Amino acid sequence: MALNLDRAQLEAARQILTHPLVAEIFDDLEANMINSAVTSKPTEPAIVAAYLAEVRAIRNLRDRLSFIVQDGDETLKREKARAATQKPGDDTSLV
Repeated sequence: MALNLDRAQLEAARQILTHPLVAEIFDDLEANMINSAVTSKPTEPAIVAAYLAEVRAIRNLRDRLSFIVQDGDETLKREKARAATQKPGDDTSLV
């Protein structure tokens, strides 16, 4: 599912994804949730499931940001290629 983001939004997603502090926070949260799941009582599977759901949520957020950045980069490449091959005054996008 492609999003219609402008360049500023794409750059914001890239900064979030690549910022060292954000990566450290995500890593720390994920490690804490995994550690909590591992050290939980085996008689409480709902608690373990909740911790693991948090891990999945963190990973899904990272994956989503990565997808947004990759998809945006591909869109920008296509736009540049289209602009480079299009002649001035030739508007084939209306066809």
